[in-house]
Amino acid sequence: MRLGKGNRILPYSVLVGPLEIGDDNVIGPHAVLGSEPQNTRDRWTPSTGRVVIGNRNVIREFTGVHKPVLAAETRIGDRCFLMHTTHVAHDCVLQDDVTLTTLSGISGHTVMLRGVTMAASATSHQHSVVGHFSMVGMGAQLQKNLPPFARYVPRSPLSVNEYAIEKFGFQEHEPEIREYVLRRTRPTTPLLLAIVEEFERHHLASGRDSF
Repeated sequence: MRLGKGNRILPYSVLVGPLEIGDDNVIGPHAVLGSEPQNTRDRWTPSTGRVVIGNRNVIREFTGVHKPVLAAETRIGDRCFLMHTTHVAHDCVLQDDVTLTTLSGISGHTVMLRGVTMAASATSHQHSVVGHFSMVGMGAQLQKNLPPFARYVPRSPLSVNEYAIEKFGFQEHEPEIREYVLRRTRPTTPLLLAIVEEFERHHLASGRDSF
């Protein structure tokens, strides 16, 4: 186990190696990091992989993060906020600034790109890709890959995640973002185009449908 500097490990949390944790994280009571994956095809064979957690994350009480089944790592980036009773399954990747709100859970092999928010009790299907700065609405079951900057609410058309545009400073690009989310007009601004292309790479690799 590798533990960085300035971490606050609160009472009754359980850390199971191999596990790497960076600096200045807060790990709440009864969180379990590095437990064995819940693999329905083989519930007995221990994982040979590890969990890697970056810096300045807040992982609140009763959250669970599982070791991988196929990949080398289950990975959480920097500045993520995993609220009370959230679940990160095997082989998942959370990039920086991801927020999982209370009782949300992501299934195995899900990739959450930068700035995603999962609202309370939202879930993802296995192998899902959740695009940068997008939001999955409260209680939603995400069964298709979600493009960047989109907001998914069940039984409603996709909308633009204005909250992320303001939070992450994309106001000057809002018209181009709207065209992309609502009409799939490919952006021309290099920053936005790089975001879309990264999402597309993960989307194609996942083999899943997209909105």
